[in-house]
Amino acid sequence: MVIESLALHKSWIVLVGTFFLGESVVLAASALAAHGSWSWQAVAGWAFVGTVASDSLWFRAASTGLGRWSTGDRAKQLRRATSMVDRITGAHPHRALIFVKFVYGTRIASIAYMAFRGVRPRTFVTFDAVGTLLWLAVMIPVGWAIGLGLDRLGADLRRLEWLVLGIVLAGATAQGIRRWQNRHAE
Repeated sequence: MVIESLALHKSWIVLVGTFFLGESVVLAASALAAHGSWSWQAVAGWAFVGTVASDSLWFRAASTGLGRWSTGDRAKQLRRATSMVDRITGAHPHRALIFVKFVYGTRIASIAYMAFRGVRPRTFVTFDAVGTLLWLAVMIPVGWAIGLGLDRLGADLRRLEWLVLGIVLAGATAQGIRRWQNRHAE
């Protein structure tokens, strides 16, 4: 479904898809680019714009929603949860944006962490853009390789079909011979 939508609607699917699906859309679009459906540069450009725009919106939402978490027991829970990341990043939590995209499933949580730590929006966008460029520099070639590998896999699957068919026929033949022998042995 994702690959069919990308082939049909192309650019805007990558732009919108990176808001919610992230690497799934980038990998699928890159696989299609390997087949010449569109250029890897278009995938990179739209994925970059979509990812940075999405992260910025999430950052803004997290920043405005912090009022509910800034006092009482919730604030204590949030501080405990972020203490481990604080030990890693120290006084520069925004530096985590360079590598956090590579840790699957932490995107939104890390954005909320940046808002909680009071990272300035300009600093957030700058480091998020650098992290996104590095992330895309890895994800697009991986998706491209997957796309090339799917061609080879298709040829291998056709050979595998014949192998499975041969095994099934051999098993059916052996079963038939055994039944024939059992009937004639009596």
